[in-house]
Formats: sequence, C-alpha cells, structure tokens
Amino acid sequence: MMRSIPMLVALTLGLLSDARAAQTPASGGLDPRITSVVYQRNNVVRVFATYGISTMIIFDEGETFETVALGDTESWDVVPTDKGNILFVKPRSC
Repeated sequence: MMRSIPMLVALTLGLLSDARAAQTPASGGLDPRITSVVYQRNNVVRVFATYGISTMIIFDEGETFETVALGDTESWDVVPTDKGNILFVKPRSC
C-alpha cells in the first residue's frame, strides 16, 4: 500500500502537467488544408510540408520576426513577408 501512494502521486502530477509533445494542428471545417493552433507557451507545433508546395504560417497581428535563421539552407526555403507576421516555408527537392 505504501509503495503505491508515491506512484499514484507521480501519475496524478504527470496527468495534470502540460504535455511536452508536439501539438498537431486541427483541420478547418471548410477546407482540411487549413489548420490552426491556439498559442500555448512552450508548445511545439508540428508543421506538415511537401516538396513543391509552400506552407503559409500566420502569427497574430502584433507579432513580427526579428531574425529568420536556418540550419539546412539547401533543403528549405523560409521567407517572411513584408507584413511581418506571415512566414512561408517550402521544402526543396534533393
């Protein structure tokens, strides 16, 4: 009995804490290609990309990019728009 109490406490705390896994965006009702995610601090959002197709990521109106940096510039095109809160991501073919 005494051993199961710490396990129960650990399990309960694990269920109550924020998930640290990637969040998959929910599809829109009218067009399944349009997905959205509500911002939550420390969440990672999975973005699906396909060769030859640009993915547009729109952030809130008040958000802007200061710097866009890539590790693999030969495999990806990442371009912010002049508006400042929209980012286009496109994988390049190898």
